[in-house]
Amino acid sequence: MKPRGKQLVCKACFDASETHFEELVSLLKQNKPLFSAHFPPRSEVVLLDDSDEDDDDEFEGEEVELDEEVTRIVNDNDLLEEFITETMDKVNFDEQMEADKKLLEKDADEVEARIKELDERFSKVFKRLEDMHNEVYKHFKPITKSVSPIEIMDVHEFEPLHPHHTTTVKQGGLSSAVMQGGGSSSSSSSSAGGGRLVAMKKVTHFGLSPTKPKPAKDIVALDTTPAPAPLPPLPPFGVLQRPKMSKGDSVFVMRQTLFTAWGSAEVLEVMPKSADNLTSKKLGM
Repeated sequence: MKPRGKQLVCKACFDASETHFEELVSLLKQNKPLFSAHFPPRSEVVLLDDSDEDDDDEFEGEEVELDEEVTRIVNDNDLLEEFITETMDKVNFDEQMEADKKLLEKDADEVEARIKELDERFSKVFKRLEDMHNEVYKHFKPITKSVSPIEIMDVHEFEPLHPHHTTTVKQGGLSSAVMQGGGSSSSSSSSAGGGRLVAMKKVTHFGLSPTKPKPAKDIVALDTTPAPAPLPPLPPFGVLQRPKMSKGDSVFVMRQTLFTAWGSAEVLEVMPKSADNLTSKKLGM
């Protein structure tokens, strides 16, 4: 929001700002870093604005007259640049920047060291807290034991394997056994055929029986628990509707103070509303 009219500050704030500016000027003259000065914490600015339009008209058109030399410097860019350069050289602006940079780096190192120190202290505090926690609950700590892992497999019954051996006769150079001469009808036939060798290879076939699942055993109940009774229906969603009492209803009441025990009673009569807009009920214990 753009402030309207002239802005004023209180006397205390004006004196504080003047003192702070004098401190900065003194540091500049002594070629000391500006950041070594004490900067007060920034506070919120409270702007008191008057919405009356007459106040705006009061300050409207008010101008501030500048000195002739100042006006000449402001209007001439070359003179303004020369004035700024001369002022920066006079206060050693480059050295000021370097000194301020070193000062900020030093402050940053100190802050980092302080943070590291606080982290170590917090770590010790949390370690101590954890040790105290373990010391309190060590008597209630469950005992654990490491055991070897187990493998859970589905159990099935397998029928014994019945291998069926069949023998085939192959002719050729690839063979597992070569029979020569007599000893079998095959060798005799080969000799009769002009002395040709016959290669014999034994091939075994295994017949696997189908897997039969193990029949499930009967489950025997060790104990029976009756099923809980169904819960009564819940009231409808929304504001709780309290039923009105009527003659013959059973209720719980207490007498005199809140510390009196509750007792059962029966509504004998419901009286009309009284002047206090309350409903009276006659109860019988």
